[in-house]
Amino acid sequence: MTTLTFTFSEALQDIGISREKAQAMAELLDESIIQSMDSRYAIHSRMLATQGDVEKLRADMEKMRGELKAEIANAKVEIIKWNLAAILAAVGLAVAIIKLIN
Repeated sequence: MTTLTFTFSEALQDIGISREKAQAMAELLDESIIQSMDSRYAIHSRMLATQGDVEKLRADMEKMRGELKAEIANAKVEIIKWNLAAILAAVGLAVAIIKLIN
């Protein structure tokens, strides 16, 4: 019998309920509280992340970070390539215009 059930049982006995009934009621209350706590724990345990969940998330984030860096590097290469092509085209166009004018 826990301290709570013992105290509750004593309180019931103080108001005139027999010892057997008071103990039965206190134990019923104790079981009810335990079931309620188990139910709440079951609900919350599904929402809480474990250390394993956090580590898996970190690993996934590192993988995505590497993929993102690779995509950014590829995008930079493409931008440089197109800018260089545009500059060469502009220079070629300028040379052609100067030759046509002369």
